[in-house]
Amino acid sequence: INSIATMSRARSYIMSNGAHCITSLCDVLKSDPTDSVLRQQALGALQKCSLKRSAQLEMINQGVVEWTLSALDLHNSGTTLCDYSLEYCTALLMNLCLRTVGKENCPPTVFNTLLPLIPHPNPQVKHYINGSIYSLLSSPTHRSSATSSPALDTALRSALASAPPPFKRQYNFILNLLISTSP
Repeated sequence: INSIATMSRARSYIMSNGAHCITSLCDVLKSDPTDSVLRQQALGALQKCSLKRSAQLEMINQGVVEWTLSALDLHNSGTTLCDYSLEYCTALLMNLCLRTVGKENCPPTVFNTLLPLIPHPNPQVKHYINGSIYSLLSSPTHRSSATSSPALDTALRSALASAPPPFKRQYNFILNLLISTSP
């Protein structure tokens, strides 16, 4: 499923019979506590399917936002995900945070999970973390949470000091959004 989900027509086909396939992939994701190849493949397929709105909403209903944050918390605390899983987990979270309901499923402490990943050496992970932060800052609840503590501002400014040009632009854009008076 992961391989065929690369193609747009295949993602449409996967969703054509309702959300049964997405539900099954979510079950695999949530039932396997290890970073196994099976879970990696389910994660990859879900991330690719998360480009479709209907799949996003089903994943959000299935608790995938919470699962991604839990997996990232475990990664931050030492139970590391392989590069593939970390990249696809952060991409999936970013895609789900594009939906208002996806942002609403993130706890106010979401930035505590995302901050340790800002300086990650993988540029794709950085890109997806920045995208998630940007999306979350459009939510008044998360924006209030982010501005009530200097942690996000500090982490972004620290990363900005040594970032290559594409990331400097991203960090500056997020910082400007963070300090602006309107979301």
